[in-house]
Amino acid sequence: FWIVLTSDAILRFVYTTPKGEKKRETWRLEYGARIYVRDGQEIKKGELIADWDVYSIPIICEKKGRIKYQDLKENRTYVVEQISSGNLEKRVLPHRGRENPRLDVVNDKGKIIATYPLPADTVILVEDGQEVSEGDVIAKIPKEEIKTKDITGGLPRVEELFEARHPENSAVLAEIDGIIKIETKEDKTTETPKTEVIVKIVNPKATKEVKIPPNRILLVYDGDKVEAGEPLTDGVIDPHKYLEIRGPHHLQEFYLNEIQQVYRLQGVHINDKHIEIIIRQMLSFVRITDPGLPPKPKDNKKFYEFIYGEIVPKRLFEEEVEKINKEKKLLRKEGKHKEAEEICPPKAEPVLLGISTVALWSESFLSAASFQETSRVLAEAAVEGRIDNLTGLKENVIIGRLIPSGTGFYREEGLSLFFTKEPQEKLF
Repeated sequence: FWIVLTSDAILRFVYTTPKGEKKRETWRLEYGARIYVRDGQEIKKGELIADWDVYSIPIICEKKGRIKYQDLKENRTYVVEQISSGNLEKRVLPHRGRENPRLDVVNDKGKIIATYPLPADTVILVEDGQEVSEGDVIAKIPKEEIKTKDITGGLPRVEELFEARHPENSAVLAEIDGIIKIETKEDKTTETPKTEVIVKIVNPKATKEVKIPPNRILLVYDGDKVEAGEPLTDGVIDPHKYLEIRGPHHLQEFYLNEIQQVYRLQGVHINDKHIEIIIRQMLSFVRITDPGLPPKPKDNKKFYEFIYGEIVPKRLFEEEVEKINKEKKLLRKEGKHKEAEEICPPKAEPVLLGISTVALWSESFLSAASFQETSRVLAEAAVEGRIDNLTGLKENVIIGRLIPSGTGFYREEGLSLFFTKEPQEKLF
């Protein structure tokens, strides 16, 4: 078998349905998972593909050598306990001060070739001076809480994702691609000296330093290669931070995998397109980072004036940018290059909103009022004198009109009515 040494490994496999359709499923593998199949191998129903320990996070040795204890002192930084099975185990104690318990791997010459920090409650599985090889589990970090792997335990996670909430104790994410370099520094500003763990991500273009909060479990080690968005510590990934680092495309894949995983554990099959529609709506707004400088209104042409930090529908933003760029090209054709150069289209960044917020922020006040807070939505629409152009599905269903879709549907946007005395060619 093969051992996964990254926290964002993905296993994809393609299968054919009885109807002959090809479908794809994706599974996210935990750090330390064992894979029993090769890349491109054909598998049968019921065959074991991979497994992992759901109760603890393993610390896996990546170098061949000999174990050397560092700052590991019995009854001070670790204690020997008897567990229910009758066996003895070494458990790291919560520690403060200058001591930094860790396991070093040294070669034949005594040179340190790998270092593995040990957070509190870690169970040490090797002895001082023991020979180890690549892939050996040298310690295990128990997970604080094991979420129930049933539909009732998974639904709160789905709700958390759909409402785009900031999770508590979220994981620290790598902001750039690079190689990990772990450093420890002493904080002497407090009465009791504390040891700070700083993770440096180094690549040829930049170096990023990340300070690890106390009592957090590191999932990476010295010399590891990481990609932007990969978690460096334990915890749930914050989707807002993930969007900021990886962008909307990778966030859509992350959301789809996280939500599908909850249902697949119970054998519930949901087509990806249903979840993809919801994710698209959650990313249908943008935040203005630069209002730009729109052209001056003329000939009944009006341009929307954005405000810095304003959250607007993505459709409105794209339409305004297109209008401004067209006006800029028109001015250049007319030879007004100075006026064209003064015009600057706005800039924006994608923003993630929960499904409840997206529904209330709909451009149609009828659609928003049909969801929740009906009195407030209708009162605000009346005070602001808003007009509903009935361009969506919900608002047309509410008032009993045909929905704007199908072969007979045409867009009224951009159409204008004009009269002419000249005879026109008959179309029908």
